[in-house]
Amino acid sequence: MLNDEIEKIWQNSNKFEVVEFDKAELQGELNKNLQYFDRLVKRRNIRENIGAALVMILSGAGLFIFNSLLSQIGMIIGVLYGALVIIMLWKTKQKRPLAYGLPTIEFLKKYRDYLAGERNLASNVIYWYLAPPYVACLLFFIGEEISIIHLAINLLGILALYSFIFFRNKKGVKKTFNPLIEKVDQAISELTIETDHI
Repeated sequence: MLNDEIEKIWQNSNKFEVVEFDKAELQGELNKNLQYFDRLVKRRNIRENIGAALVMILSGAGLFIFNSLLSQIGMIIGVLYGALVIIMLWKTKQKRPLAYGLPTIEFLKKYRDYLAGERNLASNVIYWYLAPPYVACLLFFIGEEISIIHLAINLLGILALYSFIFFRNKKGVKKTFNPLIEKVDQAISELTIETDHI
């Protein structure tokens, strides 16, 4: 009797549960996540483009207001910086696939490339988004010959703001971009396995 029970337990333990892949549920959830992400990026781009245009206008006006050579160089960097922000956002946006529909493998691969580009923007924010205006501000303040105390206060205040932006972007990469890219990779993998079995 005991042997029969042991044999029954051993036989049941060797049975593997088959996990079913619900393609429709995965596609629905993924489409919802991608559309939500697109809305966030669209709002960010509008906000950043308006800000970049204002920086260009104010820096351009500053060229005619301030006479110091260093201040004017800072203003020129400000104009170029605004243009750089607009170009970087536009260039990354061009990678976004236009059609949604059902998430085919090709669409998902293109969308993954787009997500990787957006993630790179956020990961490298210090180089293209934070460093140029910091240099522009430094040159402007030095050119205007403000006191060392005011210079230190202004630069530390800007550094604190930029640190917040930097760490917020790092958090966004970790909490938004990486999980979304993993979901897209999972969908690509599942769809590839499914098409291989057809």
